[in-house]
Amino acid sequence: MSKAKQLTHLKYLFAAATALISILGCEVTDISSITGIIDRKSKEPLAFGRFRSEQLDDESIKKVLIMPFKFTGPEKSASNVTRTFTVEMNKLGMFQVVTPSVKPKELKKAETTLWDMGAIDIDILLAARKKYGVEGFIFGKITEYKPYVPLALGIDVIMVSALTGDTIWSVSGVFDSDQKDVVGKAKEYYKKHFRKDQSLYGWELILISMERYTRFIADTMVSSLIGVDKEK
Repeated sequence: MSKAKQLTHLKYLFAAATALISILGCEVTDISSITGIIDRKSKEPLAFGRFRSEQLDDESIKKVLIMPFKFTGPEKSASNVTRTFTVEMNKLGMFQVVTPSVKPKELKKAETTLWDMGAIDIDILLAARKKYGVEGFIFGKITEYKPYVPLALGIDVIMVSALTGDTIWSVSGVFDSDQKDVVGKAKEYYKKHFRKDQSLYGWELILISMERYTRFIADTMVSSLIGVDKEK
C-alpha cells in the first residue's frame, strides 16, 4: 500500500473512531494530532488530542506503571523524555508511580500490539497487575524529536486499566516551538513556574533548551489528567 493510501486509510479509521468517541461523550480536539498526520508546511496552531475516562474520578486507579517510552531514535533521548514525563506525573500527585528501569518482558508484547493494532492482551495485563500491584499501565511513544531550534516534540501516551484493558486516558500531539499557541503556552508556563531573575533568557529559554521544552510539554500533557489545564 502506498504512503498516500495508508494516510487516507488512517484518516477514515480515525474519522470513524471520532464519531464513536463523540457518541460516548468524549473529547477530541484535533484528529490530525491524534493520528500524527500533520501538514509540516503549515505553521497554523495545532491542538492536541485528549481523552479522559470518568473512571479516573472514582479513585480506583491509585498506582500506575509507566513503561519506558518507545522511540526509534537514540535511547538516551527516550530515557530523558520518559523521566521528565514521570516527574510531572509525580508532581500531579494523583497516583503512586512505578518506573521500571527497563521494559518488563511480559509487557513488551502488549506494547507492540497496542501501537501496531490498537489492541492489548488482557491476560498479559492481569499477570503484570499481580506482579507489580498496579491498577493502570501507561504506554508512551515519541513520534517526533527535534532537539535543535526550532524545537519540536511529538508524544502519544495511553493509560489502560490493568483490570479491563480499557483506555482510561490518552493524550497525543506534536508541538513545534515556532507555533503561536505553543509560544503563548510557554510564556504562561514560565510565569507560573519561574522567577524573572532565574534566567538571562527569560521565557525564551524554554524554546531553545530541549530539556526545559520537554518539561513544559510534559506538564501540558499531564495536566489533561485533571480535566483542565494547570496553566489556567
